[in-house]
Amino acid sequence: MPGFIARFEVPGPLRFKEKDCNLVFQVSVNGAIYVDFYDEATFGETRNEQIENMKKLASDKVIEDMAHWHEGDKLMLFDGRDVLGDSLTVYLREKGITGSGRIDEIKFTPESEALYHENIIEPYNKKRSEEFNQRLDAAVEPHGPLRSVSYILNTHGMMAGTNSGSSYSLEWKKDNSIIYHTTSSSSSIYFERDYKIKPEIAQKMIDFVEKRKIAALTKLGIETPLVYDNFTSATIVVTYDDTSVGGESHNAYTLQCGASKMTFREIEEDIGALFKEIEESGECIKNESRENQNPFPGIMGMNMMNMIDMQGQPGHEQRPVEMMGLVQCDPDAGKVEPKTQEKWICKCGAENTGNFCCECGNPKSVASEDGTWACRFCNTAGNRGNFCACCGSPKPK
Repeated sequence: MPGFIARFEVPGPLRFKEKDCNLVFQVSVNGAIYVDFYDEATFGETRNEQIENMKKLASDKVIEDMAHWHEGDKLMLFDGRDVLGDSLTVYLREKGITGSGRIDEIKFTPESEALYHENIIEPYNKKRSEEFNQRLDAAVEPHGPLRSVSYILNTHGMMAGTNSGSSYSLEWKKDNSIIYHTTSSSSSIYFERDYKIKPEIAQKMIDFVEKRKIAALTKLGIETPLVYDNFTSATIVVTYDDTSVGGESHNAYTLQCGASKMTFREIEEDIGALFKEIEESGECIKNESRENQNPFPGIMGMNMMNMIDMQGQPGHEQRPVEMMGLVQCDPDAGKVEPKTQEKWICKCGAENTGNFCCECGNPKSVASEDGTWACRFCNTAGNRGNFCACCGSPKPK
């Protein structure tokens, strides 16, 4: 007889205890067994009888396991579905049934849920937190002066050209100045800004890194969840000059956070807010932006015909269609004579013909007769100030 699925719900609520706890908790349990082969005569004369007997077999096994739950070392809330499901699968085999068991839901009664969290989950979480903090404290080492702190975010898209990134860093320079540096890059635009920061504001970052024990966290080998869809990955890097404690002058510690706001959510939120405060309090000393000319480096910029070389060597003299003898191509066919570009003088004195200065990189001025100007990066027209009202790009000089 063909196999079948028997879905069951254990009569309840079921009562159970956790290890070393005399309190009784109540839950409802439902699941299913997947039956491939079995001795039909053992479980009834009709198909309906066999299915009902299979349901009862599964329910009785779950009831038995729950009665002895306190003898194990697993917690029902975290491990109940797996433990009971695996036990049910083994039990089916012992009964000569080829198949598997599964627990779909373990639901606490409202009274038991509150009691369970207060007496089981909260002490469990507290214990785990204490154990983690002990490991973290043991990993703390002495360091010299903090030299830089960086927070890097990279957004990974599923299609080419959809990736983007941003970075925020604070650096203590050798001349005793403190510089906040931020960048943002998409497939079309790149922004870069620098700010001069006051020591009392930068001290907040020093206190944060010390309090959160960022360097020690990097040594604990904390696993981060894997993400296979669109997501933003985060990285925090702290660098010390450890020569005063017998170490290197550039001692960097990298905390791979994995997908952003998943593993170190609180740390990421705090460091993001701190960098925002640092930027708002700083004095902007550099504000540059430029257009990314090729959003698909190494792909769209390549001569695709050169990639298809019959002899396996890029740059062969003949084109593939010529080598097959199908057509004879004029090497000059399709060429367009380049247009004569207007020359312009940059404020640095260099003569240029393109859209950007070949010496200093400043964009070509696009000011109109009425004094307004159009942004070269987002095409917003009518700007009157020194920065674009839409994207913040600086006015061409």
